Amino acid sequence: MIDIQKKIEEKRQRAKQQAQDSTSSSPVPSRCASPRTLHINKDLQELQLPSCVRMRFPKQGDVRNIEFVVKIDDGMWAGGQFLFHVTYPPTYNNTPPKVTCKTKIYHPNIDFDGSVCLSILHDTDWTAAMNTDSVVQGLCYLFHEPNETDPLNKEAAQLMGRDIEQFKQRVRDSFKGGNYFGQVFERQPVRYD
Repeated sequence: MIDIQKKIEEKRQRAKQQAQDSTSSSPVPSRCASPRTLHINKDLQELQLPSCVRMRFPKQGDVRNIEFVVKIDDGMWAGGQFLFHVTYPPTYNNTPPKVTCKTKIYHPNIDFDGSVCLSILHDTDWTAAMNTDSVVQGLCYLFHEPNETDPLNKEAAQLMGRDIEQFKQRVRDSFKGGNYFGQVFERQPVRYD
């Protein structure tokens, strides 16, 4: 599994300092808000998105469901844009949010159904000190350091370990859009407005 807790903690400390230095308004009024909504609002106030990530709300005023569009500038998935949907359970921040990739992708840690394999998204690895920023950083990390030893897409992981050039070619093929490896891919970059 990908272990990014040290990077997440450093990022969290920087974000916490920046949040103390500036003021921002909550996406949802905190009056009569649930503990989950209060945690999410706090997360969003402290969130420092990298320039390659955009956040959007599929339903106006509903912070329990957020989408992140991740645009990859370098590496094997350079030029691609991927939509991730984040759903916060009622027990958040004691349990992790559920993250799914809505864009079909050829990746060892994301299967064709959109499930995402990231260590911090497991109940056993998530801690209450983690937050939305941890999730966003983890998603970005997956594109720079894919983990073939703990895959969801086993075929992609095996190919990546056996023949990295053929793996890269499959990623490039999937970016063209169309039917590859029994899956239908959208042409990249997918436009998410």
